[in-house]
Amino acid sequence: MKNKAIIIDAYSRGGYHEVINQSFLMMISNLYATVTYIADESACRNLKSLLAKCNVDCPNVEYIEKRFSFPKFRIEGLTYLAKLAKVSFLNYKFYKQAPEDADVFYNNNLFFAIMPISFLRKKNNTYVLCHNEMELINKMQSYSVATSLLSRYFRLVFRKFVLSEKLHFILLSPEMVRYFSTFISPKNTPRMYWMDHAYIRPENPENPDFRIRGTHIKIGIPGAITPSRGLNTLKQVLSRLHNNDICIYALSTCSEKIEDKHFVMLNSTGRLLPFEEYNAYVQSMDAMLLLYDTNSYKLTASGAILEAIWNEKPIVALKNKYFEYLFGKFGRMGILCDDINCLSKSMENIWDEIYAFSENIRKAKRKLYPTTVQKQILNIVSNV
Repeated sequence: MKNKAIIIDAYSRGGYHEVINQSFLMMISNLYATVTYIADESACRNLKSLLAKCNVDCPNVEYIEKRFSFPKFRIEGLTYLAKLAKVSFLNYKFYKQAPEDADVFYNNNLFFAIMPISFLRKKNNTYVLCHNEMELINKMQSYSVATSLLSRYFRLVFRKFVLSEKLHFILLSPEMVRYFSTFISPKNTPRMYWMDHAYIRPENPENPDFRIRGTHIKIGIPGAITPSRGLNTLKQVLSRLHNNDICIYALSTCSEKIEDKHFVMLNSTGRLLPFEEYNAYVQSMDAMLLLYDTNSYKLTASGAILEAIWNEKPIVALKNKYFEYLFGKFGRMGILCDDINCLSKSMENIWDEIYAFSENIRKAKRKLYPTTVQKQILNIVSNV
């Protein structure tokens, strides 16, 4: 066991990224004698609550609860840019204050603090858990002034400069490391590592009041459905669906009202459902339908597929790199399709295969538990 770790999270508020944040804290607390967790007080409260609900005790963790505030402007993009700037400053500030005998972990991106932290040349080994912001290394992924600036910054930093040998970036699959490495200087490639996205949720007994009854095949869509998140794909699937024994349920919000005999909108509030109600709906499903584009998730781990695995639900989805990685590692956990026609046909006949994936899904669930994934972190911190 190593001696001392500091986890810095200047970005999260409340339940933001709560699954990976909780998993990360659990793993680090098992690998280090003492852990200091610096974050907004709302994020700290949320983590403590989640740990208690999961019956996990981390007695060696000291929480430093801050009250972070960020400026707000009428222009949403400007508000986001100001937050990135403030978070970057805080990332640098807390890193500079860290005692040199501690390993430093960030469970969110460094953003504009990458270069200042690299130039500071402290002795701390520093590990950055990377999320979907890393997609911005590809300039085609930027969509606003803030993300355009961050995209240019990432390309400058990773391509033109040699970063400190004490700075280590952790992506969430080996395929992500290979893809990201195609955009950066070969001199920075040794600073790229990977681990799997650990997953744990509180055990929540199903509430029969919310259970969806009936003998028909119930296929759920987790997450919001919007024009950029599968709305058009859903419409195409519904137009091709002819099996009257199948019904697709939107478990979260949908940006457009859809009238179709094969579709039911369970949440009309426009807000997230209470976890108890949402969990009961998920447990009622026979399979989960993921509507993400085939070009998505090149540098992002999908919470939706991990949620399906945790709840032991077969997956129906279009292929993307992250889904293919998980299926390649754990075996078939459902049906991955090349196009909409394949997706529609697979749903028509899904009952014939729906129980064939159970063993692989349970295996993936075990392998993605934090106490298993922590071996991957141990391998990283032991070999730098």
